Amino acid sequence: MNVKDVMKKYDITANGYDELYQEEQGIKYLSAWKIISNMKGKVIDIGCGTLLLERFMSAYGTIERIDYIVGLDISERMLLIGLAKVSSDERINSKLDIVRGDASMLPFRSSSFDFAVSFTVFTLLPIEAIGIIEMDRVARRGGVFTMLKKFCRLPLDRKYETIGETDKDLIFVLKKEINSKGELGEGSDKKIDDDS
Repeated sequence: MNVKDVMKKYDITANGYDELYQEEQGIKYLSAWKIISNMKGKVIDIGCGTLLLERFMSAYGTIERIDYIVGLDISERMLLIGLAKVSSDERINSKLDIVRGDASMLPFRSSSFDFAVSFTVFTLLPIEAIGIIEMDRVARRGGVFTMLKKFCRLPLDRKYETIGETDKDLIFVLKKEINSKGELGEGSDKKIDDDS
């Protein structure tokens, strides 16, 4: 699917997105919860849609650990709906910026964020590995992403590993300072939330 097709698809389905996908996305968030719940600092949510992840983190009290979060999505309609849904949640609003942008060309400098997350976005890119390369470029400490099993064509790479799966998706961790156990560095006894 090209960028215009993806944008059009999500602009059209934006009004019913939560009804269609909230439960499915929640299962993915819980599958990666050990890492998501320990993120802090600056975070980018690549393909944030209607800000489901941010609302999920707010409901479970983990949004407070994050200093700043950018929600990036190709669909302006999804972003507008997301903003309306978080308008009364000051825990999110006080640290959120949204950006309309393309996951294959993130409009940020390298290492701009501590962590990056992306749920079922890279499968929509013409070359899914480009999204992972971009995530790796902007995330200083690591991240989490999912890919639909039936479309996942990732080459073996030491930069990421599978940490779980749902009925439809594989869940990966982008290894930098973080490993699949939610620890800093391979074999480290430090947790994500340690700054040392």
